Amino acid sequence: MREPTEVEKNEAKYFAQLDLDDLYVVVGRASEGRSGVQFSPDRARAQGKTWFESHRDILFHKVCEDWEYCKKRRSAKLTDPITLAVALADLIIAACGGIPPLAVSTLLLKIGLDRFCGCDEDR
Repeated sequence: MREPTEVEKNEAKYFAQLDLDDLYVVVGRASEGRSGVQFSPDRARAQGKTWFESHRDILFHKVCEDWEYCKKRRSAKLTDPITLAVALADLIIAACGGIPPLAVSTLLLKIGLDRFCGCDEDR
């Protein structure tokens, strides 16, 4: 796992201050950018949730299965949420398809990676 750049740290800190709904709006607005239509915040939030649900399986596969998050979650390197957000963004960038990967990784962190990946307490 590499050390995040200052730009990545700043972007990760920005996304970390947003709540789940605001992160869904960011994802929704980024996904709507291709259509040229800008949705209201409520519509963008719904679009963000739709995008996330349609990408849930690939995100699960990348983070929980390929990267084996449940085995790594207690690693000292993963205790810093900014470093973890950047590491996840690097991992899922190809799955994001134009959506800011740090927004998606922060969304995963706010949902809770243990819950998202279904980690058992003893793992």
